[in-house]
Amino acid sequence: MTLAKLPQPFAASNIDPIGYSELDGHRPSKWPFAKVQGRWYLYTGHFWDSGWSVVDVTDPTAPEVLTFVAGPANTATLQVDLAGDTMVTVPCEDPNADRRSRWREVARHARAGDGRDGR
Repeated sequence: MTLAKLPQPFAASNIDPIGYSELDGHRPSKWPFAKVQGRWYLYTGHFWDSGWSVVDVTDPTAPEVLTFVAGPANTATLQVDLAGDTMVTVPCEDPNADRRSRWREVARHARAGDGRDGR
């Protein structure tokens, strides 16, 4: 992995990053891990999108998004945990759904570099 792939500016003390993933554009919130049949998996809900991702992190220098499961519309899916071999989550009504939609639009234009602020 090259540090150039990390979002900038990047700042940390006493750690060296070894891997990074954009998670197909879905920003993660909580990250429980589990070892299943010799492989390591990260399970995560998301900040800006309703849904959950499963990521193979067996090789932490090359994380691989295996799936994104969309959650219900206007639902926050930030919380996720593991209980044995079961992923546990509590989707709830997202009171900020409209604001999140606006910020996704701003971020999309910022990534595109078109100078628009999404208004």
